[in-house]
Amino acid sequence: MKKATCDKVNRAHILIKALGITLLALLILGSITIAAQFVETFNSSSNNVSKLGNYNKAITEYDKAIEINPRDSLGWNNKGLSLYYLGKFDEAIASFDKAIETNKYDPFPRNNKGLALYYLGKYDEAIASFDKAIEISPQDSYAWNNKGLTLDNFKKVDKATKALIWYHKGLALYNLGKYDEAIAAFNKAIKIDPQFLDAWNNKGRVLAELKKYDEAITAYDKAIEINPHDSLGWNYKGLALHNLGKYDEAIRAYNKAIELNPQNSDAWYNRAGFYSLINNKEQALSNLKRAIELDLSYKEEAKKNLDFKKLWTDKQFISLVSTVVQANEYREVSKKVNATDISKHIENGDPVNLVNCSIVGELNVSKIRLKTVPNPYFNTNHIKYNIKENLGVIESSIIIQKSTFENKLDFSFVQFKNTVSFNGTTFNNFAGFSYATFNNSADFSFATFNNSADFSFATFNNSADFSFATFNNSANFSQSIFTDSAYFIMTNFKSPSDLIGPETPGKLVVDRKNSNIFIKYYNDQGKYEDADAIYYNYRQDNMMLKKWSDPKYWWDFLSWITCGFGVKPLNTLLFGIAVISLFSFIYTNPIRLKINKYSVIPIILSLNVHMIKRSDKIIPFEMYLKNPAIVNIQDQNQKAHLSDIIYYSIGCFTFMSHDNWYPRGSFKKWVAFEGALGWFILAIFIATLSKTLIRF
Repeated sequence: MKKATCDKVNRAHILIKALGITLLALLILGSITIAAQFVETFNSSSNNVSKLGNYNKAITEYDKAIEINPRDSLGWNNKGLSLYYLGKFDEAIASFDKAIETNKYDPFPRNNKGLALYYLGKYDEAIASFDKAIEISPQDSYAWNNKGLTLDNFKKVDKATKALIWYHKGLALYNLGKYDEAIAAFNKAIKIDPQFLDAWNNKGRVLAELKKYDEAITAYDKAIEINPHDSLGWNYKGLALHNLGKYDEAIRAYNKAIELNPQNSDAWYNRAGFYSLINNKEQALSNLKRAIELDLSYKEEAKKNLDFKKLWTDKQFISLVSTVVQANEYREVSKKVNATDISKHIENGDPVNLVNCSIVGELNVSKIRLKTVPNPYFNTNHIKYNIKENLGVIESSIIIQKSTFENKLDFSFVQFKNTVSFNGTTFNNFAGFSYATFNNSADFSFATFNNSADFSFATFNNSADFSFATFNNSANFSQSIFTDSAYFIMTNFKSPSDLIGPETPGKLVVDRKNSNIFIKYYNDQGKYEDADAIYYNYRQDNMMLKKWSDPKYWWDFLSWITCGFGVKPLNTLLFGIAVISLFSFIYTNPIRLKINKYSVIPIILSLNVHMIKRSDKIIPFEMYLKNPAIVNIQDQNQKAHLSDIIYYSIGCFTFMSHDNWYPRGSFKKWVAFEGALGWFILAIFIATLSKTLIRF
């Protein structure tokens, strides 16, 4: 009884010491926080003083820029800011007015003008200026906050974001033809999120490429189970059944796909191929015609598809694939085009295909008649801010590549039902896409925006590509939502301070430079979780691209598992628990190894576990370790419980006293190693926690 009491006292001592160390760590962190805030306050004051001498110099530089280009809105705005910081509010307002005069669609000068008016005590005029900024960009958080409203724009990253990393890696590998690796990536995405519809569908597509049609159908069936109204899944399943020669089942799947989405061009095309194979010429041509109306690329594809081989010499087929079915398609190459001509074709639902053209005149789709659908963002409180109740529906595809818009472009409050591509196009004036919905892919890669670009409240329901684009003025993605990947690889923001990030930062695929730009934006907005999400996703995505044989991969892996790349302190706690569990297992010394060279079996393994029956306990037995790594120095015959081992490992991990327990012989090196590792992990934890709690 005496020994048992002694053990309880020892454990109590360890627990008290553990609590003491925890409290000490919290006190240290608290001190660091207070000190950091004090230093930050001091540095902020010092920086303000040191900058006073630079504002006059900056104004001189801005004046030079304005002299070269008097319509440089950004130059006027920045000059106004310098005057504002010098306390010259009247002069600042005059400069902001010049910026507004040169670009009336930019909300930033109006917001800055409102601040200057506020400090002059002209509150009514300030509110009017903020209201105008909000009217131009309804989710300009600066203007709303300065007007006195508070917005809650925080959004937590969930498992779906992690699954997306693997999903997009799978897509990349699929496009590279690395099918086995792509399947492995999709499987990891599905493991994280078993309800990931697109991952199931694309896994099926890869399996179909490998001609594993039965497995592909299983994947498509899972996608259909998740969403029975998924037209893509039904079409993919139909194609797999088609390839297996199960034509009756295939046609039912194609019919279901078209029933769910009459705009599914792939399903119309595949059904046409099916009818061609069974010698139903009339249905084959009818379905092919509809497919081509939805997607002109099928004209060329049908000429090479063996499903249509029997029709290749048919006059109707030749006429169908060689003539322009959509006679009103607007196609121009290397010409000067009037914006009103584009508007007419959009109004008529004609596809627009322009390459290397110069477009003059204002293109504003609000001035043409389009059928409408409800605007999901509209409510009656928005009427005074000119937010429309409905969105105009643009049925035609818009492909305007390597062209130049000389005047204002406004595609605000529209829904694009088909592909949109402005690849390589230059916008010399305001480009507005606020409240637009992109139901298909949106390609702005290599585009140049020489004036403000407004994508506020835009919704991208498919992939969006801004890679290699250049924003020479403000880029407003406020409240925009990306449901698929949004690529900002090698994107050039000439004025990063004029960037407003989207609502869904977890969808951004960025390079190192742009990850820093977006991180700075979200940190400046106080959206620290969003900033951490971009950094974490960038680092993890970058790690996945490295080979296992690359030492940098393992360095990144260590950083990920120990601290979540410095932004997830929970990772450190979990890693610490894992280390304690591992060393607890080592100290139990659960398996004994005996070598007898004279025996038939020279190696004998035995468990170091001893069971003792107890009649006075609720659990009628106790488990002891026969030969653990630790021994009680006061009573070497005392049996060690598993709980003793765990307490001992915690003591080693935190370098606390082990009381009467000491390691046996060769296990001393493990104790020293665990202690060193424990303090290393504790240091990482404090550093990571400090970084996430203290924002400089």
